Amino acid sequence: MGWIDGAEELPLSRQCDLAEVSRATVYRRQGKTTQEERDEDLRLCRLIDEEYTNRPFYGSRRMAVFLRGQGCVVSRKRVQGLMREMGLAGMAPGPALRWSVKVFCFLTSSRISLSRSPSVTSRIPRPPVDSDAAHNTRLWTAA
Repeated sequence: MGWIDGAEELPLSRQCDLAEVSRATVYRRQGKTTQEERDEDLRLCRLIDEEYTNRPFYGSRRMAVFLRGQGCVVSRKRVQGLMREMGLAGMAPGPALRWSVKVFCFLTSSRISLSRSPSVTSRIPRPPVDSDAAHNTRLWTAA
């Protein structure tokens, strides 16, 4: 794209319109990143990698707070992109994990003495008992 230049009198967006080329293509081919930006990205990646090794549960939000504490001026989106490039992701519990942890804490509490843990099937609704079991063709599932 040597014939589209940002230093011309026409704005770059108008040049792209006239040439019927998207601006994203022009910016990508111009290579807007400088050596300083690449060096800064490498430094951030090194810091992210070191902290992720110590605390693998940090996501992009917490990692951005950590980097700001180290004196880096960085946004969460930039940290998110760098972590994605490195293949890193924070470990956040989903709804099912939170529920199972609460149940586990309840069942292992020292204040409660159970002879055995409660059965999971005791919470599943039972079908009504029909006098003629042969005609009972309804399928019952837990909600």
